[in-house]
Amino acid sequence: MQTEVNSAAAVDAKSSQTAPLPQRGQFISPKNHQPTLLGHIVISTSLVLGICLSYALMFWFAGTKQNEWLSVTSSLEEKAVNTAIANLPTKPAEKARLIDQFDQIQDRIQKHGSVMGFFYKQYYISLSMICGGSVIASICLFFISKSGWERVNNALINIFIVSSSTVILYGNISLVFKQEENIKDNQALYLSYFALRNEMLSYWATQQVSTGDTIVPAAKFIHYMDGRLQELSQIRLGFDATGITDLGDQMKQLDGSSQKQAQPNVKK
Repeated sequence: MQTEVNSAAAVDAKSSQTAPLPQRGQFISPKNHQPTLLGHIVISTSLVLGICLSYALMFWFAGTKQNEWLSVTSSLEEKAVNTAIANLPTKPAEKARLIDQFDQIQDRIQKHGSVMGFFYKQYYISLSMICGGSVIASICLFFISKSGWERVNNALINIFIVSSSTVILYGNISLVFKQEENIKDNQALYLSYFALRNEMLSYWATQQVSTGDTIVPAAKFIHYMDGRLQELSQIRLGFDATGITDLGDQMKQLDGSSQKQAQPNVKK
């Protein structure tokens, strides 16, 4: 009986020792020391996860700094608006219209500020990703050009392809969504509405517009503000699908340049 127990324990110990565990050969081929398919999957997955983590960190950082970068103006509450317009000699209907115009201006300030902030964050992330990916791709391309595509370790080529794809991806995103142009357009509208809001507040206090001219009665100023609002009533969101860069062409160019660099100089 004791012998059977010992033999069973020995079998259990042997089976636990021979349980399949991840081995180096599963990721790197022992023949040529190149990554296996599983090894390439692990490398690519790790790089993609690193890119996603970098995006999340930069998005969080840009979000925390958004108000500092853009100085988005907070809206005046109803009580503050009523206090500001209290001394203006107007009819109740005119006063209600002036407050309605002021609310429209504040709403558009916030909307254009939000759109501008969104593109600011995306543009910041795109530039950071392009810079980081370009540095990594350049380093990989340097070592690839020294050894050649056929002799270099395939792990380096894997990193080069992922980093180059990241550069092309975020470069396309920046161009297709016209991030820089959308920032400038919405910034111009944001500042224009901000100036218009200040002009209205100044009129409530002085009955004068930004040029120093006095406008009375208030009905004339209401029509003046209608005209200014109509001038600024624009939606500035641009896209350009023709700016998409072909990945195949980019890789051919990189392949050709690296092969030229890999050729030895022969003196005649």
